[in-house]
Amino acid sequence: MSSTSISPTHSVFLLLLRLSALLALAFSSASAVDAWAPAMTFCAPGEGCDVVAQSEIGRAIGAYLPALGLLSYALIFGLSLLRRPRARRIAALFALLAGLGALAFIIMQAWWIDAFCWVCMGVDSAGVVAAVAAIFLLRQETPARAPIDLPLLSSAALFLLAVALPPLWMNTNTAPPGIRELWVDGKINVISYASYTCPYCRALHPVLEKAMQPYGERIHYVSVIIPLHGDFDAAAVHHCAEQQQKGNELNKLLFFGPAFEAADYLAAARDVGVDMKQLEACLSDAETAAAIDEQIERLEKAGFKGLPTVWIGDVQIVGFDKARGAEPFEKALEYAAGQAEGQLPWRRIGFFAVIGVLFAAGLVLDRKKAAG
Repeated sequence: MSSTSISPTHSVFLLLLRLSALLALAFSSASAVDAWAPAMTFCAPGEGCDVVAQSEIGRAIGAYLPALGLLSYALIFGLSLLRRPRARRIAALFALLAGLGALAFIIMQAWWIDAFCWVCMGVDSAGVVAAVAAIFLLRQETPARAPIDLPLLSSAALFLLAVALPPLWMNTNTAPPGIRELWVDGKINVISYASYTCPYCRALHPVLEKAMQPYGERIHYVSVIIPLHGDFDAAAVHHCAEQQQKGNELNKLLFFGPAFEAADYLAAARDVGVDMKQLEACLSDAETAAAIDEQIERLEKAGFKGLPTVWIGDVQIVGFDKARGAEPFEKALEYAAGQAEGQLPWRRIGFFAVIGVLFAAGLVLDRKKAAG
């Protein structure tokens, strides 16, 4: 078969290979977001993705799979764009190998892990489809150019869209309704869930407080102490101190100072000027326990993953990475400040505009080249 006599099926399977590779890239990017970002965006804790990630297989290879998927399908898609028949055959061979690996991982989830990660299944299903397309492509002679080839510039635009869309989606998530109930409109809302006995919470608090300082009165800060390992007294004392506008002072004493025992919470409240008669009445009030239960329920509905959990505007940050320090919180505060001021998300708007221009420019230039 010559390059001027092209089987229509070749063009169809080449298109299928490319679309499957793009879909696998998008799901691999989503997997990378959940694996490497401060908090999971696409998978909820306790669901299939979390079960797969916490399995022996997931702990062994889970951290490498997103990078492997991104690299593999970027290579497959890139080689498939080249007009050299040999490059496209290599792309088909790589797609076949990737599809076999994807099928193996589907079997692992079904038989050994007994749970399915929908993001992983997105990658694997697209990989299997690409492998099927590759089998048909390898059985046919590869032409230099298929009739429905997209211009290289337009294809590059689609590649960028597939890789960048999941991180962009992560940054457009909105806080759950229960968290938004604690907000004040027009403010930079910071909602912190922590425990006095949690070492990561204790390490985070001074860092978060310092990161908020430049914003001054623009910050609306809500601190919620969650009972950790049945430590209800700490949560109750903080809640009652908050009723007297002394919650922040208590936090400074208990987070910044040495670790406190349960018996020290009342003494700490006295040290920061809490009215002890009002405190005792608050602690014995059934509404205090109900309020703490309500906060726990609010956090669980928002997708509780662990302490500390901080919502800065629409950005949720779980845990505290000492190596990164204040960086995630400073970035989230900067973004939330723009939201509070009603700024348009110019970076995202600019990105999609660039993608559109690249895609259209590729089509226009290719048409002019064909006409010339």
